Amino acid sequence: MWLSPLPTPPLRLPERWQGNLRGRSPAVRILGSTACATSREGFLFALGARSERDLASLEDGFAFPFKLPVQVRIFTSRAEDEPRPDPHKENGMGKGSAFGKTILIGDQFVLEEVPAIVSAIPLETTATVERIDGKGWVLEDNRVEVPGYKDKKKDQQVESINRILQVMQINVEKTPIKITYGGSLLAGSGVGASAAVCVSLARALNDEFKLGYSIEQINHVGWEGEFAYHGIPSGVDNTASTYGGLLLFWVKGQEQHFEKIASQKPLHIVLGNSGVTANTALLDDYIAEMKAKDPAGFQSRMESIKAQVFEMKAALETGDLKKVGALMSANHEILIAMGLSHEKLIYLCNLALKMGALGAKVTGGGRGGYMNALTTGPEMQQAIASAMEAEGFKVIRTTIGQ
Repeated sequence: MWLSPLPTPPLRLPERWQGNLRGRSPAVRILGSTACATSREGFLFALGARSERDLASLEDGFAFPFKLPVQVRIFTSRAEDEPRPDPHKENGMGKGSAFGKTILIGDQFVLEEVPAIVSAIPLETTATVERIDGKGWVLEDNRVEVPGYKDKKKDQQVESINRILQVMQINVEKTPIKITYGGSLLAGSGVGASAAVCVSLARALNDEFKLGYSIEQINHVGWEGEFAYHGIPSGVDNTASTYGGLLLFWVKGQEQHFEKIASQKPLHIVLGNSGVTANTALLDDYIAEMKAKDPAGFQSRMESIKAQVFEMKAALETGDLKKVGALMSANHEILIAMGLSHEKLIYLCNLALKMGALGAKVTGGGRGGYMNALTTGPEMQQAIASAMEAEGFKVIRTTIGQ
């Protein structure tokens, strides 16, 4: 049997099979209503033309296992003159949601094979997909934003949506759609806003078109959508957005890995927004230039950050939040020296530390967006957040690691 991974163009059954399907118009599509196979790893495959399986006795919807670790489901398509049911009329619009995130350490260097500790935050982006008349797709973005964020990200957003539609094999010329974004997550740099729209859209499309995607496939589509925003995305943001929880994430040999971290204590944090929208895609070039200018110095810093990551993981697992905070602040000093913070972020970190925060640092790509302060509990969290708000900064109060 021949299998091909996503993305693959639509395939047709060979002519010698067509007489076995009782006069219907057979076709095989990756994500359509005719035939597909899903591996245990969650990747979608198309049934190709080299299978020796006799299809003469197969009925619509019949499923059968192959020796390979896949299961193929056969659906013969209807003849062109047969009426086609519209599941949208019965099921309304497709819906999806995805978490925001904050990164405690390792933010910018995942592609350098430095692990990161990331957590979803209990704020979400929501997406709905509904079928409309006309052609193509239209977008209504109702997310509350950092001023200017959506306008600056407009071209990247269009590219991202088109890539997601291509990967999921959604033909919006034949089936036009309206996409609507909303939710409680602020649209701004540093909290995984782009990953949240990608993952929520993948879920809404999966819901509307009844594609049967696994969570691994949703995560993969979210990663694909992130290319427009990040150049080459590490996968850390979309993974946190898809799965939730507190995670250790790393890339090894271009393969993405993650594991859950069991924190012994909840972390009461304040995310302070600098009001500066960073171009995350340009950071890759900046880091590459820095690495080329001083390879030895760059590698030394990577080793230091790796050590901090594993120290922080151990501290989280034992409930040593003072150690977690100290490592956050020490990591921020490295990032400042590398030019990856911002004067407003440094100001907010210092404000939090003066008020008793256990640690504070930039979160996300840097050079804008949010900072993250770890507090001793709800009282300090409220005090620090209120002080930032009094100076005109937008903040998020949240608890992670629960």
